[in-house]
Amino acid sequence: MIEANLSRRLKWLTLLRVIFVSLLFGATVLFNLDDGTSLLRYTSHIVLYYITTVTFSISFVYLILLRVLKDERSLVRLTYVQVIGDVALSAALVAITGGTDSVFTFFFSLVIFYAAIILYRKGALLTATASTLLFVCIGLSEIGVLPESIRFTEGLDGLPGAPALVEGAGDLEVLRALQSRIYNLVVNTVAFYSIAMLASYLAEQVRDESEGHRETRHSLEDLRALHHNIVQSLRSGLVTISLGGKISFFNPEIEALSADRKGDLMGADIRDVFPSLRHILGNADKHELLTTEVTTQMIDGRSTLLQWSISPLLDGAGDRIGQVLFVQDVTRIRNMEEQIKRAEQFAVIGELAARIAHEIRNPLASISGCIQMLDTTQNDEETSSRLMGIVLREVAHLNVWINEFLDFSRPPNLERQTFDFATMIDETAEAFRHDEAMRNTLLEVSTPDTRRVQGDPVRMKQVLWNLLKNSSQAMPFGGTIRVELKDVEREGESVVRASVQDEGTGISATNLERIFDPFFTTKQGGTGLGLATCFRIVQEHGGNMEVESVEGHGSTFNIYLPQAMEGR
Repeated sequence: MIEANLSRRLKWLTLLRVIFVSLLFGATVLFNLDDGTSLLRYTSHIVLYYITTVTFSISFVYLILLRVLKDERSLVRLTYVQVIGDVALSAALVAITGGTDSVFTFFFSLVIFYAAIILYRKGALLTATASTLLFVCIGLSEIGVLPESIRFTEGLDGLPGAPALVEGAGDLEVLRALQSRIYNLVVNTVAFYSIAMLASYLAEQVRDESEGHRETRHSLEDLRALHHNIVQSLRSGLVTISLGGKISFFNPEIEALSADRKGDLMGADIRDVFPSLRHILGNADKHELLTTEVTTQMIDGRSTLLQWSISPLLDGAGDRIGQVLFVQDVTRIRNMEEQIKRAEQFAVIGELAARIAHEIRNPLASISGCIQMLDTTQNDEETSSRLMGIVLREVAHLNVWINEFLDFSRPPNLERQTFDFATMIDETAEAFRHDEAMRNTLLEVSTPDTRRVQGDPVRMKQVLWNLLKNSSQAMPFGGTIRVELKDVEREGESVVRASVQDEGTGISATNLERIFDPFFTTKQGGTGLGLATCFRIVQEHGGNMEVESVEGHGSTFNIYLPQAMEGR
């Protein structure tokens, strides 16, 4: 890339040099013809013809070398040779056209300028130095400082320019001529180096900008290719639409999901391609925020479930110019979910049957044994009384287990109303303080003045009572139960959190994952349905329940409920 660029510049430089020398030669011939004199009358004209011939010849050699040389180092060396040659050419033209007073001194500046463009600062300073040295030699030749054998102006008859410094000239005339030469030397030297510095600085700035633009262009091309490959490789559909709903971009997966309109999607109305989106996109609330919707689409004669993620499409200024729709065929996923759900239901039914058989078989066996013994001990009142006690206890156990099972299994019949959660907690805590389980336990309650939620206060009181009872049972040697109600931020939404914290034995990490599973219990004689029922009730209220526990350091159960809306 660098070699090709440098070679192209050198070709243009050679062409311009030939054109300029040709124009200069043609102008000289034209002026001499108008004057009616011989073309070979003046030595300066002869030198100019020699210079023209040499320039044409060298330019031809340059072009041959440009076709031969290919590596960067050789091309740079050729550039330096051309630049030094052009400096010498400029010096010859200046010498035969008036010396330091020549109108062609700007040739040096031109050579320095293009040297800065091609070779940058190093080449520009070298060219400026060479130009200065040759220009000083011309000036020294004019004032007779150089030996006669190397004087530039010696023997040039009819040379125009400043008056010659010859013997017999007045001291004042000599002084003025000397001052003029020195002034020309200083001014041109300053000009040469100024042009070199300024031109090289600008050339380097242009080079850096060009390289930056080239790198940026390559990066953009790579990014565009990467974006194209990523979008084309997506196994989900991606489509962008304008504010009017017209499709402005889509990937191949969209074509597969819209087989009826294949090849006719660009510029089409998305609501015509996917009619089920019509009511969704017609809702203004769906235009500003990310939203997820599931629609049904007939593809190849079968009903397909499509899950859409719809978000605003913004321009560089942050203004909305359309929407981005990301779509997935979730039919198989939904079918698998249904299969997993059915399998889980069968598993729960199997576990339920086993638990029921276990929970009922043992009490029935005890009851059956007691009844048989009662038949043989009718005259022993003490034994009969003890056996009847066992029967009644087992019947009570069965009754408790069946009631808890019914609470868990049947859908909760919630009597929804707006109630003060803080007041309900205070009342439940006060009632629980009189429970027998609180003999060695201290109950601390911290609630705000009021926090209104919507739901069934009876059911929520059942949840709180169960959590207080579990906490007291987790502290067989006593301790403190702390109940706190406060507002918290959860997933960007303000909710009410009720916490029940104890100082009991805690829950192991293994059991913590199963604490809300039905029939899971670590208590002797427990049914494993209490926390599962509480968890379900909280979920029916639109909330959630979580537990934090460290074995040996107590547990904290957190209930999260949405606050009731104003006016409800």
